[in-house]
Amino acid sequence: MIAAAVRAFRALTRATRVALTWGTLTPFYLLCFVPGRIFLALRGRDPLRREFPARQPSCWDVRGPAPKPARYRKPFA
Repeated sequence: MIAAAVRAFRALTRATRVALTWGTLTPFYLLCFVPGRIFLALRGRDPLRREFPARQPSCWDVRGPAPKPARYRKPFA
């Protein structure tokens, strides 16, 4: 009797989790990320620089000079 109740409760909670996940995350994705990507595409911006083939001979980014060691002693100053 108790095992059947536990199985029923687990099935109910799983259905609730799936419904809440798809019911909240899908609209959030469609209302936030898709328009944001469209906006960036219309402006010609690609923050990840995913263009192919790359204009550069290598995919490595040029790094600036290393900061002085004293900078690491107080990282939040």
